[in-house]
Amino acid sequence: MALPDTEYAYAVARVRANEHSLLSAAELDALIAAPSYDAAVQQLRGKGWALHTTPVTAADDIFALWEEMDVAVWRLLEESAPDIKLFYPLIAANDFFNLKAALKAVFSGLEPESYCRTPSVTPLELIAEAAAQKRFELLPTHLREAAEAAYDALARVGSGQLAEIIIDRAALNNTLQLAREGQIPQLVQWAEQLAAAANIKIALRCAQTGKSLDFTLRAMGQGSWLDNKQLTAAALEGHKALADYLRTTPCAAAAEALSLAQGSRAALERWSDSISPLLLAQAQSTAFGPAPLIAYYLRGRAELKTVRIILLAKRVGVSEAALRTRCVQRAGGQ
Repeated sequence: MALPDTEYAYAVARVRANEHSLLSAAELDALIAAPSYDAAVQQLRGKGWALHTTPVTAADDIFALWEEMDVAVWRLLEESAPDIKLFYPLIAANDFFNLKAALKAVFSGLEPESYCRTPSVTPLELIAEAAAQKRFELLPTHLREAAEAAYDALARVGSGQLAEIIIDRAALNNTLQLAREGQIPQLVQWAEQLAAAANIKIALRCAQTGKSLDFTLRAMGQGSWLDNKQLTAAALEGHKALADYLRTTPCAAAAEALSLAQGSRAALERWSDSISPLLLAQAQSTAFGPAPLIAYYLRGRAELKTVRIILLAKRVGVSEAALRTRCVQRAGGQ
């Protein structure tokens, strides 16, 4: 159950004190314009990022630092939020990603730690143990059913695709369930946008690959912004029909993204990654409540994703013009 807004006074103060560490729009622009990977690293080090400049380990540094800083942003919420469980929707999907890693490890012999994501609600060690021993009763309820079904898809049917669909759908539904149970309106809105974006992408992909209506619907999550049958039917008719349908829903911005970019998946990704303007407005104008905490975490995560794209592009020599096209600024207040 949602807490009174005044319960967040201390947490909001902590977030406000740490917001200066986020990169501004000018700083991101300068990072994109940096002449080399090393130059970009030096700029980030000036902002307190603990990156190295050794080319041999550059790629490893990027991913390790991204995870480390994601955990640091989450840890601030853990230390200051009056009830961190209310914010679990923000990281719940990582449990399911780690379940994928653990199941793949069972069938490949690889170590799941190499593919896991943090922060997470459920310890990776528990997920890995349950998968390795086929003791899915060890898992919390939100993971158990998906784990059993996905394992069966891999072991009996031999279908990695079906296992992915089972786990991804469960992740979407769990995120929505947690958000609704927590009764924080901003988190519910964010979770609904997440589910809608995923379902749009599923509808497009299934239409392009000739999947059946039944297959498509089984892959989709249970968001309330879209009617999955209407969404799938529109996707089968083409991008114009899909955009026309989306304009009648809370996903009108996604329709414009699709229309302007002629159905570009990249445009849809940018919309799905964006933070609600309403949430940002609430975060900037309120001294209490959960909105500043949610916005801070989402802005931090968006920044990390953008910086990772920039550093990887610098590492392999992508041109500044191409990088600017890829890094159209997300709605993150940066």
